[in-house]
This record gives sequence, structure tokens and C-alpha cells, in this order.
Amino acid sequence: MSQKMSSEVDDLGVSVHAVTPENVNGADVYGAGLKNEVGEYNCFLNVIIQSLWHLRRFRDEFLARSTSEHVHVGDPCVTCALYDIFTALSMASADMQREAVAPTSLRIALSNLYPDSNFFQEVMCAESSFEELLDFVEMNHQLACDPDAGGCGKLNYIHHILSSPPHVFTIVLGWQNTCESVEDITATLSSLATEIDISVLYRGLDPKNRYCLVSVVCYYGQHYHFFAYSHDYERWVMYDDRTVKVIGGWDDVLTMCEKGHLQPQVLFFEAVS
Repeated sequence: MSQKMSSEVDDLGVSVHAVTPENVNGADVYGAGLKNEVGEYNCFLNVIIQSLWHLRRFRDEFLARSTSEHVHVGDPCVTCALYDIFTALSMASADMQREAVAPTSLRIALSNLYPDSNFFQEVMCAESSFEELLDFVEMNHQLACDPDAGGCGKLNYIHHILSSPPHVFTIVLGWQNTCESVEDITATLSSLATEIDISVLYRGLDPKNRYCLVSVVCYYGQHYHFFAYSHDYERWVMYDDRTVKVIGGWDDVLTMCEKGHLQPQVLFFEAVS
């Protein structure tokens, strides 16, 4: 796809060429994809990597640190493997060829870290793997007054208190099954907002702690898709393993999810500075 160049003149009378986002190839501007070779089933790991990569503050601070500035976890080290992938993504983003990056080193590091688990093994089903990850962050809305500690056993609602607002806020959506009806998917999508105020959810925060949606993980048919918002070009982009595709505005993302039966699983919000 050819790039359309618009010419402007700055205060010094110099002609400035700007790339028009509508006419830019996504693979040329919006970053690189991740490899998922036949039989590897890397899609669940790929969306996790892309999720972390597109959290700008995490990415910048993580890459700013040396690989020697942390305690090594596992052999090979999980942190080092992720650092190498981030470095490769950074280099690929600067390279016009946009070669997809292999996540293999991280998968090997994770599988070696948990040798007795099928969690990160090569033929592991993407659906069950990501569901295990979601279980790690799942929290009940009610907690019983502990009878073992002399409590009455009554269920009490949990009150969440934050002493300071986080930079990133994550929402995990729970679905009844992995193949919901179009009507249920559409109803859920229509309730999603691209901007939220978390002070209505947590005590201890000043009003109007605004957060903007920056990325979404979706699932359909034992495969995961990832959507991220490009602040530079004000466009949503889809990352489907090695494929990088410009989608457009948020309404275009919703339309694609409805037509493709894509169920949003995880939503990442960043604080509005």
C-alpha cells in the first residue's frame, strides 16, 4: 500500500511532510507481529507479550534496565527471555521489513520453570492455558466471615480501597462459555467504555481518576486476537500472531468483534495524565 504524503509549511517556511494514517500500511508503522508456527499454539502467549509491550510505561522502564539488574528466575531466565523478545520487537519496529518475532525463548523458559505442568507445553490448548492465567487474577465479590476464626460464616461484600491510583487498570470479563451468541457478544460490547473513572469502584481515591482503554484481548475458536490503540496515529490495530492490521476507530473494532464472534476477555486501561 502506498503512503500518501501531505505537505505542510512550518513557521520557518520549510516544507514538512507528514504521513497520512489512513494511507499507511499497518505493518510499516504499527509494529511487528509474533510468530506462531504450526503445532506451537503460541497465540495465548503472543497476546500476553503484546499486552505488556503496548503498556508504554512498562515497556519503556523494562527496556531501560539492564538484564543484569534483576534476580534471574529459572534457567533459562524468564525475565531475560522477555527482555530479549522486547528488544527484538523494538528493533523490528524500527526496521521497515517488519519481520515477526519468535516467542519461543519465553515459552521454553516458562515450561522449564514449571516442568510438572502442561501449562506452557508446545501442544497445550490455547483456551485452557489462557483460562489458567485468568484464574490467577480472578477475585470474588463476596467473602465469608471465617467460621474457623470464630466468624458467623455470613457472606460479606468486599470493599476495595486504593491508597494511590495505579498507572494501569485491568478488567477481566468472565463468560459462561467460549462460544457465546452474537446477541450476548453485542450486548457486552455495547456496555464497554473507552474511558472510565475508577474512583467509583475503589475507596480512597479522589473523584475523576480517569483511565483510557489502550488494548483488548479477545477470544474465539481456540484462538486469541489482540487490539491495541496507537496514540501516535489515533487508530486501533489488530495483532493476530504475525499479522498486523489497521482496524480504524473503536466502532470499527466493535463491528469486527461482532462479525467475527470475538469475545473480549481482558481490557487494559492506562491513567490519563
